[in-house]
Formats: sequence, C-alpha cells, structure tokens
Amino acid sequence: MKNFLDRLKWWLFQKNKDCKKCCLRCKYYKTCVIDVTAEEVEIVLSEFDKAYKEFHLTVKERKKALARAIARGLAKALEK
Repeated sequence: MKNFLDRLKWWLFQKNKDCKKCCLRCKYYKTCVIDVTAEEVEIVLSEFDKAYKEFHLTVKERKKALARAIARGLAKALEK
C-alpha cells in the first residue's frame, strides 16, 4: 500500500519528470525516481555553492568597506 501511495504522489506532484506515463504500473519507476532526485540534489548543491560564495564575497567587501570608513573617520579626526 505504501508503494502505491509513493507512486501516486510521484506521478501527480513530481515537477521534473519528463515522461507522461502513469507511474503506478511503470517498470522504470525506481530508475526515474533515482535520476530525478540526483538532478535535484545537483541543482540544490549548485545553488548552495553560489550562495556560499556570494556570502563570503559580501563579508570580505563589508570588511573592506568598514576598514575604509574607519580610515576616513581617522583622517577626518586628525584633520580637525
């Protein structure tokens, strides 16, 4: 019964599925599930990698901007 429900959910709600066949009796169901989930994992990992890189770039940029602001503030304080 659980296998039937899993197949039904996959057939109705899976977005990246290429075929239009009914998954309830498909002999390629397990292969399809493995292929699509592997693709989704790759997509999520690539998005995570991009976000991770952007985060570190922004942190570095923030540090540089903070250092520049401190230097400007010190320069203004010394001028007065």
